[in-house]
Amino acid sequence: DLYNSICTSFPKVLNVTGKRRKAVSGRWKEYEDLTAFETLFRKTQDSAFMRGELGGDWRGPDFDWLMCPTNMAKVLEGKYDDAKGRTPPDTPDFPSYEADLEKDFLWGDDP
Repeated sequence: DLYNSICTSFPKVLNVTGKRRKAVSGRWKEYEDLTAFETLFRKTQDSAFMRGELGGDWRGPDFDWLMCPTNMAKVLEGKYDDAKGRTPPDTPDFPSYEADLEKDFLWGDDP
């Protein structure tokens, strides 16, 4: 219910049975706090990347992806938070990760 009420940009969860129930139970045993789940869902809903709004093939996570131990930890740690004051990656002013790799490979740290 908490997921469905917060993550309004994502498909609704209709049932929590089987593997899904085990995953939720595992995350509950790990965090033992409803606040962790609320934070997870708010960070997911508030992230343009997670909503799939930054281009590319990424269409955002589903509930099962969020319940994966490493994925939940990364979201809670802020890995997918919107960067304040930064240009989105689909604009020309945003530094390209690939360009940085190429520069470092070709020229080293001191070109």
